[in-house]
Amino acid sequence: MATKELERRARDALDHGELDRAEDLFAQALRLVTETDISNHSDQIRPLVGLGNVYEQRRDAESLVKAAALFNAALARCNDELERVKIRGKISETGINFVRNVCQKVCTKPREQEVERESHISTLTGLRNECKEALSALSPIQGDNPSDYVQRANDVHTLHVKIAAEIRAMVKKMVEECMAVIGPPPCQHAVIGLGSLAREETTPYSDLEFAILVEEGCDSGPHVAYFRLLTHYLQLKVVNLGETILPAVGIRSLNDFYSGNPQDDWFFDEVTPQGFAFDGAMPWASKVPTGRHKTEEKDALELIRTPKNMAVLQAEETAVKEGYHLPDVLSSVVLIAGQQELVQEYRHEMMAILTAPTKLHVSVQEKGSREEVSVSLHRISLNDDPKTHDTTRPLRSVMEQRAVKALVADIETYDDRLSNLDESGKLLHVKKEIYRLPSTLLEGLARFYGIMSCSSWERIEELQKKGVLNAKAAQNLKVAVAISMELRLKCYLKHGSQRGLMNTTVPLQIKEEERTEVLFHVEDPGLLVAFYSVLLSLREAIEEALCDPFEEFANTLSKMLSGNLVDNGPKTKGLVYSKLLQYRTSLEYFRQADKENPGDTAVLDATGNLLHFMGTFQDALQTHQASLDVKQRTDYLNLPENIAMSRMMIGRDLLALGRADEAVEHQRKALELLNVRTLEDRPAKFSATYINLGLALENSGKYVEADECYQKVIEILRMSRGNPLLAKAINNRGNVASKLGKRKDALMFYKKALDMQFSIFGRDTAHPDIAIGYNNIGTIYLAMGEDDMALEALQRSLYIKRQLHGEENDHPSIAASMVNIAALFQQMDRHRESLIMSESAEKMLDRLGQTQGVDMATAMGVTGISLATSKMYKKENQEV
Repeated sequence: MATKELERRARDALDHGELDRAEDLFAQALRLVTETDISNHSDQIRPLVGLGNVYEQRRDAESLVKAAALFNAALARCNDELERVKIRGKISETGINFVRNVCQKVCTKPREQEVERESHISTLTGLRNECKEALSALSPIQGDNPSDYVQRANDVHTLHVKIAAEIRAMVKKMVEECMAVIGPPPCQHAVIGLGSLAREETTPYSDLEFAILVEEGCDSGPHVAYFRLLTHYLQLKVVNLGETILPAVGIRSLNDFYSGNPQDDWFFDEVTPQGFAFDGAMPWASKVPTGRHKTEEKDALELIRTPKNMAVLQAEETAVKEGYHLPDVLSSVVLIAGQQELVQEYRHEMMAILTAPTKLHVSVQEKGSREEVSVSLHRISLNDDPKTHDTTRPLRSVMEQRAVKALVADIETYDDRLSNLDESGKLLHVKKEIYRLPSTLLEGLARFYGIMSCSSWERIEELQKKGVLNAKAAQNLKVAVAISMELRLKCYLKHGSQRGLMNTTVPLQIKEEERTEVLFHVEDPGLLVAFYSVLLSLREAIEEALCDPFEEFANTLSKMLSGNLVDNGPKTKGLVYSKLLQYRTSLEYFRQADKENPGDTAVLDATGNLLHFMGTFQDALQTHQASLDVKQRTDYLNLPENIAMSRMMIGRDLLALGRADEAVEHQRKALELLNVRTLEDRPAKFSATYINLGLALENSGKYVEADECYQKVIEILRMSRGNPLLAKAINNRGNVASKLGKRKDALMFYKKALDMQFSIFGRDTAHPDIAIGYNNIGTIYLAMGEDDMALEALQRSLYIKRQLHGEENDHPSIAASMVNIAALFQQMDRHRESLIMSESAEKMLDRLGQTQGVDMATAMGVTGISLATSKMYKKENQEV
């Protein structure tokens, strides 16, 4: 059914008061235009306005908030000024209806709402501008040691304290504006900030997480009804700032988080700027006073409670049922508005629960050897059967037990991906991959040592006062936390929203107007080196302690934390610079690390991978073989998974040297070794090995078998859209299709892979996988006779490769691109340019010692034809 017909039926249903039917029809229309052309946002305006009209007619508080969100989403997509005026009118009318129908008040000053809205927008804009000025005035970056950033870290901390204070003041003012309309509160209360606001780490774009404390005996009936109304009215004000994405309000027909059907959560709002807004309506979020609705597994939960009842959420039985995230968030609070005495009472009640002996038995089971490649930790299991309790040891407190469990979860789930070359250059999510871990690890450490301070800064200082950290370690941790906060704030300011992707590589050297995307680029790698040198040291200290029996955890942890918590050695620097695609710098550091600690297989593996990437395949093979020899001689390293990875890397080197049969043999051995563990445990390593086996089979002419390998990878990683190996597998299916003469299929695979790589690495990033993608597309266009399109793609590929490897450096992939361009010039009858390019490629391959390969043969053939053609043209010109 056409969109216009769906909209017509929806309007008819709305006119007849059939609101549910009208909503479903408008949602169908929105889905149709979204799926037809996701980039044509203007076609989404009418269905969004229609949905807003539906929710406005429902007239209850929650529906009017959703109506406002829908109208604001339509406004964000509208460029026609006349239409924008109409939509703004609907937004204003929604506010008036809220006051009239929900608050049961006469809206005597409708203009006042608009004045208040503009004032809050001005506050946010001013705060964001202040942040930009403060960040630009920071002390300059001078090195890659944490000690180089002490003053800068202090300035970043001071800035975030100011941001938190101004956000609290703005929210307090908004609360007072709401109360001026709905009337004074019926009892003593405290609006308390949670999350990053309580930690003084919030940004002007962060979600607002908060709860409301009420005095004893006032958490039911009309008292709670008042604070529900206050929360809805406050949310309406926040929504009308224009920075709330639609999934955050939970429109049933767009994002139904409660149906149990993933297909009902389908709308992704990529247009509305994601900025200052309430915490999302998803059941796993909902950290606002009105909380979440009932789910299949959990009861409805509100965060409007007395101090005692709010503290009950820290009880072990509740925490196990709810999950530990909510209790952890509620353990750090700050007053926004109301009575501080209620906050103090809540903290007292909470501490009584957290410091009590745990009723849950804490047992640990060793997962594996500490020296395994994978993180080896002890699993902590909990049960409340007193028969299984170990009565020979003192009971831990609830807070200690929960802290250890949180530390285990943080260590197990965090993957810095530093040692995985396939992940190098990948866009980082600044909140998930940079900011979150130091904050959560510090919270876990603080709770284990009985520290209830809210901010990371205060936690570090109290850990130092308790003697857990020395002065240098405390300083280094402050620097790491500040760097993570600085990068997050800069990233949000660059994007003007909570979009958290940042590029850590050197951007393509192109004109600013030619850039196709706006991305935050880390200006200096020294920041990341300093950050990781502390973070990795902290993680290693905690990981080491977790590998000891639970009874010895405290002693081991104290020993591990007694140092300076910094590892700024060449190995760490090599890992970080490799992640940033600065391979030559990385290689220098790894060679230095190998001299300082010969036989470190992690260093040898990384060095071999870099040598392979840089085109020195024989050196790479020797280095990987040396690593394998060490692993086979060392008991704790002689594990199937470790040997498998060495076999895989050696096979890849052999293939690059033209020894395809040996490469196949090594990859098959690697798969046999990996099969000792289940596929679910090691999907990335299985996938990498299958890809390399496929390449070896492909090089041996076994195209069907190769394609089966790539399809297996796609099946393994089908749910991992951001995985570079998935994009490689799709690209390699294009290789097979091309060799089988299926050019249209090959082009489809290549384009799909390249689009995926753009989303993984960034469209304007100099990344080897993107260079390969452009080259492959160019060769297909060359074969199809699409000369202009082929030239554009091939030249783009060559340009990226030169940026990666250096303008003056030789590399096999650069030579391959030059050969392809030479062949294209020949096809275009540009013989002189073809001759220059092919001769340059020949000389480069000769310098590289690669005189027997396909590229050299092709280059020589192109040179011969171009030379002969040029002589013929010259002779003809002479005869004329």
